[in-house]
Amino acid sequence: MGNSTSSSKTPHNKTGSKVVSQKLVNAAKLGVLSLTEHQLKKLPAQVLTLSDLKTLDVSRNALTNGDTSIMGIPEKMLKLKTVNLSDNNLHAGSLPSLSPLTSLQTLNLSVNKLGRQQQIKKGSKKPMAETVSAAVGHILPPLPPSLKSLALSQNSLPSIPPQILQPHLSNLKELDLSQNGITGVLPPALKVLTSLVQANFESNQITGLDAGIFEGGGWSKVKVLNLENNNITSTTNPQTLPSRLFTNTVLHDLKLKNNPMLKRELMEDFEGFDDFLSRRGEVKSKDLSGGAMANLSLCGLD
Repeated sequence: MGNSTSSSKTPHNKTGSKVVSQKLVNAAKLGVLSLTEHQLKKLPAQVLTLSDLKTLDVSRNALTNGDTSIMGIPEKMLKLKTVNLSDNNLHAGSLPSLSPLTSLQTLNLSVNKLGRQQQIKKGSKKPMAETVSAAVGHILPPLPPSLKSLALSQNSLPSIPPQILQPHLSNLKELDLSQNGITGVLPPALKVLTSLVQANFESNQITGLDAGIFEGGGWSKVKVLNLENNNITSTTNPQTLPSRLFTNTVLHDLKLKNNPMLKRELMEDFEGFDDFLSRRGEVKSKDLSGGAMANLSLCGLD
């Protein structure tokens, strides 16, 4: 699970109505539709006729809140397993409830503006300005319990949307909230993500993790945790990285590069860290025996 990076939307492939029409014909047969880099401001209405579609990729376009076709996806395309809407111009409140998509496993919404809302001048359809969304509860729509991978990198999110902190998302394995505006301590409500394996919180303003995250089996399956480029220190009262992170999980890849912390402090000040080192050593040994190159730095702090 990597970061999405915004880039030029100049198309590198063939575009135009004829190309789209042919892709729609092919998609009806194959169940896969990719309209990435087509300079689309709206989802073609014909897409909603593809009721058997399993993969929809409309990344790197210019889709906006004014696209009413997007609202029809949960009603018309119930077999979708993968949806990629990354790198568009979607703001807070632009997406319909995705709960009806009970087969959806992968959702990529990175590189949008879901943490911001557009102010529309009365009597006009054109937005005046963007502001940070005060209605955090409306940043995301309700999500289906089938979801296994969710990417929300680069969305100006001021905090973790409550739609992620729901017990029914117990199947979620990958979560990417990197490069947002999340501040403070990660909340105990994250414990509901009991199947989480990889979590990416790189480049926020996070100061630590609440020990409650690891209660009741929370995060017990986490193997990879990226906390690079945050504000985590070696403060031990309370411990900014709780001992349960090291003792109650299967964590073996912890990334802490560019935090105000020293390698020595990590080794000496954090209770339970020895458990992590032992587990990490076992994984590295297996990698070496399999011919892989070992990363010998300590959580990026070397």
